[in-house]
Amino acid sequence: MPPVDPLALELARMVEELLAHEQPEPVLQDVVNRARTLLSGAHHVSVMAHDGRGNGFASLAASDDLAGRCDTLMADLDEGPGVLDHDPEPVHRSGDLAADGRWPRWSAAAHDLGIRSVLSIRLVGQGKHLGSLNLYSEDAFAFGDDDDIELAVLFAGHAAAALGAVTEISGLRAALESRHVIGVAQGILMERYHLGVNGAFEVLKRFSSVHNLKLRDVATELVDTGAMPGADEPPLSMT
Repeated sequence: MPPVDPLALELARMVEELLAHEQPEPVLQDVVNRARTLLSGAHHVSVMAHDGRGNGFASLAASDDLAGRCDTLMADLDEGPGVLDHDPEPVHRSGDLAADGRWPRWSAAAHDLGIRSVLSIRLVGQGKHLGSLNLYSEDAFAFGDDDDIELAVLFAGHAAAALGAVTEISGLRAALESRHVIGVAQGILMERYHLGVNGAFEVLKRFSSVHNLKLRDVATELVDTGAMPGADEPPLSMT
């Protein structure tokens, strides 16, 4: 039996531990902390992506304040190695930000913060672009070794796979929880107003639409308090 590659074993263990998280947020924080420990030259690490609200890019997790500030500069300037919209390349490296002309404003600002090198790797999981893993170094010409870049790309691939899986599982769990609470709310309305299943659902849906509230929020309020959110009259009186 061939010996087990220690790196492969370490990455497999990392994925197993990342998958133990139930939500994406702790996965992201775990990823940046592990990257700073495992990847040579990575003094500051972050993950950034679209904020999901149409407001551009945002830092989703950072190992420290400096990494977060570098991400914020990218988002504010709409420029930098982690701004994925402008360049589909999976890996961007700069060993000398002072002389790098690809992102002149961001490079100058990051250099002023003490960053000399950067390695940014696109995170792809479950067939979707999840964001970018940004490694910031205070050393000039960091991340110049092919083996270091290969390890960082391998790390990012494993991290993205775990993040994608947890995100999907979290979404499925949230959907199941929504269905459950809506079902309980339907039961309350059915018993209280002698409605059928479809009639109770229509009441919830109409209330949600009229008051511009999410259906799950309406159902949760009814289950928790016995009343519709902000309703002064029984829901059947809605017109």
